[in-house]
Amino acid sequence: LSFGVAITLLLAFIGMYTALENYLTTHFNFSGEEILSVRAVGIFGIIFAPFAGHLTNHFGIKKVLYTGFGSAIIGLVGLGLSTIAALSIFMSVVFTAGIALIIPTMLSLAGQLGGKQRGPATAVYTFFMFSGASLGPVVATQTLQTGWTNLPFFIFALVLGIGCLLVTFIHIPKK
Repeated sequence: LSFGVAITLLLAFIGMYTALENYLTTHFNFSGEEILSVRAVGIFGIIFAPFAGHLTNHFGIKKVLYTGFGSAIIGLVGLGLSTIAALSIFMSVVFTAGIALIIPTMLSLAGQLGGKQRGPATAVYTFFMFSGASLGPVVATQTLQTGWTNLPFFIFALVLGIGCLLVTFIHIPKK
C-alpha cells in the first residue's frame, strides 16, 4: 500500500509543474522567466517538510498524511478552477506544502513498516516514488492534448485522492 502511495506523490508533483507551465503560458501569457519565478515561489510550500517529524510526533502519522493530502488536493482543485494568476500561484504553494508534508512522513513510515529491513524498504519505496516522477510529465502531456489546460490538475487531484485512500488501509505499527 505504501508503494502505491509513493507512485502518486511525485507523479502528481512533477506532473502538476509540467501542466502549470502550459497553464500559465496559455491563460496568462507568462514568459519563461515568469514561470521560473512562479516555481521559485513554490519553495515557500516546502518550508513545511522539516516540521513533518515533529507534527507526526504530536498529531500522529495518519493525521499529518490526511492534512498533507487535503492541502495538496485543495491546491490542485484550486489551480484547476482559478482564473486569476495570483490565486493560481497561491494554490501551487498550497499544493507544494501538502506534498512537503506527505513525502517525509511516508518515507519515515516506509522505514517503520520495513522493520529490520528498513534500508531496503526505504530504497524500494524511493524507487516507486521516482517511477511516479517519470510518469507525471507523460500523464500531464497526454491530458493536455485534450485541449483542456486545467484538466491535468483535476486528474492529479484524483490520483492523490487514490493515494489518500490507500493510506486509510495502511496499518501503522505501535512504537
